Amino acid sequence: MFLIHGKAKFFIRTFKPLFYKCPYCEEVNSTEVFIYSYYFHVFWIPVFPIKKISTAKCTACDSFRSEERFGPKLSDQVNEELKNTKHPFYSWTLIIFFGSLILLALILNAINK
Repeated sequence: MFLIHGKAKFFIRTFKPLFYKCPYCEEVNSTEVFIYSYYFHVFWIPVFPIKKISTAKCTACDSFRSEERFGPKLSDQVNEELKNTKHPFYSWTLIIFFGSLILLALILNAINK
């Protein structure tokens, strides 16, 4: 038997940092930050979340930046948003499913005694 597993990501949300100037076109308040949740999956069913990542895009010049190239001002705002953003509940799908099965088995076992 083979097992298909790996990592994938969900889009969680987007936000616009306040008073941030794009380092390429120097346009103020034109940057959007996209937050994603990386998760581990088995047969493409999410098992548990691993981490949250973010990327930034300037709407004026269409430049993309990853977290490593944010700079201190944007990094501070993004880190604050990452703390306040939770992984989506469906990134725990397989664990919730098996936990529900175990709980159901325990309840049925207690009822049958």
